[in-house]
Amino acid sequence: MKRIIKSNPPIELKQWFHAQPTDKNEKLNCRYHNLPSDIRSIVKQSLLEDQGYLCCYTGIRISEARSHIEHLKPQSIYFENYEDVDYNNLLAAHPGPNLGQCAYGAHPKADWYHEEHFISPLSPQCETAFKFSSNGEIQPTPDNTAAQTTIDRLNLTDPSLTEMRKQAIEAFLFESEISLKKAENLLEKIYDRNQKGQLRPFCIVLKQACEDYIKRKKQTQTRNKAIQSRSKT
Repeated sequence: MKRIIKSNPPIELKQWFHAQPTDKNEKLNCRYHNLPSDIRSIVKQSLLEDQGYLCCYTGIRISEARSHIEHLKPQSIYFENYEDVDYNNLLAAHPGPNLGQCAYGAHPKADWYHEEHFISPLSPQCETAFKFSSNGEIQPTPDNTAAQTTIDRLNLTDPSLTEMRKQAIEAFLFESEISLKKAENLLEKIYDRNQKGQLRPFCIVLKQACEDYIKRKKQTQTRNKAIQSRSKT
């Protein structure tokens, strides 16, 4: 899970919020279902840019059509303090509204949320809470019950999602055997965005795979040097 650094809320969202009538110091009509469609589009575009066009939970490449606005804290429950229109509670997630039900990510999470038992993509620890194997499998880091709960709630072990992670790793590192130097260069640039502002799909998975690859390469080099040194004596 790639950590998301939120930008400032779109000015159009703030203007809409402040323009709503007030009664007894309470904002009226400030619910997500009252948010005009044009402002929703602006909000979604801002979310996509914040996230490098990656799904907040899965790391899949998303676009305007292939995503929906996700509420980290469900809008059906957290709305009394205007959290359902709070930009910091909004994320862009796979799939799009016309792509049907998805077995992993936002759809199985549905209206569940627990602050202590869920690893938020806004949290600094989200990039180290999960461990990915070269086969695309995901596990929580040791003794991290919140990470395990997050995996379960988002169904991040779904076979099709695991296969996508595996294919991304293979294409990144193993389509042709790469040198240690090239692997180190790839790691250094792993979070670079392209000209469209897009991050690499599954970049946090690729980062871990690249780190493991470099570690193995260095171990092999050290072992080979030791063998060569012994053969000369």
